[in-house]
Amino acid sequence: MFEKSYYYGRRSVVIHAMSGIDMAIWDAIGKKLGLPVSKLLGGTFRTKIQAYCSVLMPDTEDGIKELVDRHMHHGYQGMKLGWGALAQDYKKDAQLVRWARKHLGDDKELMIDIGMLWKDVKMAVATAKEFEKENVFWIEEPFRPDDLESYRYLRDRTNVHISGGEEVGTMFEFDDLLRNGCVDIVQPDLSRCGGGYVFIATVIVVQTKINSCSWHGLL
Repeated sequence: MFEKSYYYGRRSVVIHAMSGIDMAIWDAIGKKLGLPVSKLLGGTFRTKIQAYCSVLMPDTEDGIKELVDRHMHHGYQGMKLGWGALAQDYKKDAQLVRWARKHLGDDKELMIDIGMLWKDVKMAVATAKEFEKENVFWIEEPFRPDDLESYRYLRDRTNVHISGGEEVGTMFEFDDLLRNGCVDIVQPDLSRCGGGYVFIATVIVVQTKINSCSWHGLL
């Protein structure tokens, strides 16, 4: 599909369409053989995985506390707060994260999704330094996916893991992220990256480097 659509495809909506077709093919094969797709893709290696809760970032301390109280008793090992009130003011971002850590406690992972909205890379570094004090596990998509230089600049200057990749399509773009040292954690989305084959190839490549993989969308 990729080769036949090269003239008008290569990225974006065509790759998304290919992802859907690829996922449907895997599903059809699995139903025909009576096997889960996980087996077709190479088998499962564990029966349990850690789960975290993902919610929009409120703009008040009370709002954050309410979300923690509502969700974390279900047994989640962490919480990701994203978008919402984030990326409107760098100092406010730091304050929101302090409130999140206060109510989440020190025994749960805290992840922050900026939603590609940071613009000033030096302020991003300063804010990430504040996030370090609250033991933030990762900062997700701090910049737009094509801004590789800002990704690399931030990653080189913070101890917080930098994650991204859900907007990325094809192995060529994942290679750009990894080869340029832009992310610590790669987040392929099966519905956008090109489907199961690209997803598995990405995981294999990540495993050959000092990086981790946390998929954004599941098959």
